[in-house]
Parts: sequence; C-alpha cells; structure tokens
Amino acid sequence: MAVPNVENLSIEILNNMRNNIQYSRKDIIDEQKRILLITKKEENRFKLTIGFAITRLVNLGFINRVNRGIYVITDLGIEQLKLDKEELKKKIIQYNTKIGNYRNIAYKLFEKANEQFLKYEKVNIKRNVSERNLCQNLANYLRDNMKKIGLEGYYADTEYDRNQNMVKTIINNEMKIIEIECDLIVHSRGENVKQDNLIAIEMKKSTNMQKRNEDKERLKYMTKNTYYNEITYQELPRHICRYALGIFYDINIEKQKVNLEYYENGKLCKEKVLKF
Repeated sequence: MAVPNVENLSIEILNNMRNNIQYSRKDIIDEQKRILLITKKEENRFKLTIGFAITRLVNLGFINRVNRGIYVITDLGIEQLKLDKEELKKKIIQYNTKIGNYRNIAYKLFEKANEQFLKYEKVNIKRNVSERNLCQNLANYLRDNMKKIGLEGYYADTEYDRNQNMVKTIINNEMKIIEIECDLIVHSRGENVKQDNLIAIEMKKSTNMQKRNEDKERLKYMTKNTYYNEITYQELPRHICRYALGIFYDINIEKQKVNLEYYENGKLCKEKVLKF
C-alpha cells in the first residue's frame, strides 16, 4: 500500500488513539507501519509524512505532547472522531499557520540596514572584497538597526549551519533532505519557537556564476510557510522553513548596482534594483 497523504494519515493516527493512554512516536509509527504494510522502499517517505501528521494534530489541539515524543489524545480530538470522515479531513486540510506581522518587520529592518550598508560600505564594495566580508558588514548594520527598533532576542549570523544542536536541513520537492548553510540569516537561534526565522540572505557578485540557481531554490524552501504544516509552537521543526523573508542579493560592481530578489512563501514575489 502506498504512503497516505498527510491528511489521511492524520485521521488514521487519531482513530487509533484511546483516551488516557500515552503513545510514543515509535508506538504511532510502528502501529501505522503494521496497518499500512509499509515497505522498506517507502519507509523514509512514511517517517517524514507521519512526523508532519503528528505535528499537525498537535497544532490543531487534537493531540497533546506531554513530553518530548510522547502524545495523548485530547477531549477535542475525541470530539473530532464523531465527525464524518470527510468533514474531519476538511478541517485538517484547512489548517494553516500564519507568519503575521513578522514579514513587515523583516522588510523594514532589511531595507534600513541595506540603505546604510550601500552608503557607508560603497568604497569597500568597489574594492571587490570577498562576499563573506560584505555579508559580515551587512550583518553589522542589521544588528544596529535591530537595537534601534527594539527587536530583542534576534541575531544576525553569517554562515550559520545549526538547527539547535543539529545540522540545518531543508526538504526539497522530492522529499530529499539537504544540509544547508545560508550566507546571512536573522533568527532567534531557536529561542523564539513561535517565529524563530526572520530573514535569509544569499549574496553573490555578478562575476560569481556558481550555484546561483541552488541559492535561489534554497530561499524558496526556507521561506515556505510549512512543510505539510509540520510547524508546532511547542518545539522547533526538524527541517528549516518559515523564514518571513528571503533575499537573493546580487552585486554588480562594474555597473554599481544591486539586484534584489525577494522571496515569500516559497516564491519569488518581487524584484528591485538599487544604485550605489
């Protein structure tokens, strides 16, 4: 049997939980593997999908995490089992998480910091210093402006490759897990579970043609609102997403201009050209 989609798997998990009984993630996985006759070939996709399904049920309040990896069905979850299956499925499909006002904050923060960066680092940029040096200087202006606007608990980090104690990863459309290291990010380093990730920037000089498409694809995945709605406000997602804003920062030294591509919700949403 093929791996069910997230919505159907969520319903199956709920159907197999009993009141006042604690279930480990392993219990849930093993039970569904037995019911669905999951093959070795399907196992990786199955484990990813079941993780998304569990977290969606937590977000909806249908199950509760009583400890890391331990879950119980809630009174609300029990009520849902009285619904028609299609009605319950519709509830699960319609569930979505929202970034809220963080994107507006991200735009204002970046545009002010970038204005200062292009003004005060103009000579440095024209000298063709390394992209790493330029990212670090832009990070400094981001930090300064975070203080000015009172944005506490966030950090501007270059080449940050950790998701808490784990390596940062994304999942592509083929469900392949890819390790990543972004040029510059603004995030809470995992301290703000509700909105950890704010801005992701990939910087390239126009003379550097290497992996440009890979950088842009990475920004799409990093700014996806969720991977199948697996975001929970009780713990950080295993794979990176939900950046409020992604920016591909393309510097043309010869023409003294910067081409900016802005990414939101996994898509390129607008472009801008600035002179320096």
